[in-house]
Amino acid sequence: MTDQDRQGIQQRIDEQVRKVKSGETPTTPENLAKAMGSSYLRAQDIQETVAGFYSQMARRCSYAVLFGVAGQFYVVFRVKAGLRKRDA
Repeated sequence: MTDQDRQGIQQRIDEQVRKVKSGETPTTPENLAKAMGSSYLRAQDIQETVAGFYSQMARRCSYAVLFGVAGQFYVVFRVKAGLRKRDA
């Protein structure tokens, strides 16, 4: 689903909930099901946002680990070269 589809569905559900609250539409199982769908869509949006955040943080963490490993290799080989110079 695209964001526009979700927004359209959310607007229809919000309108239906408003009608039920005002008394224009009687409370029926279908109306309650639509209201539950609204909360489901909101929860799904929150979960997608959180998943995106965690995937971005995991990517950053993996880059940091990769950079740290590369830095360690540099330091080790630099120290080895310094020890060889000193011994020679």
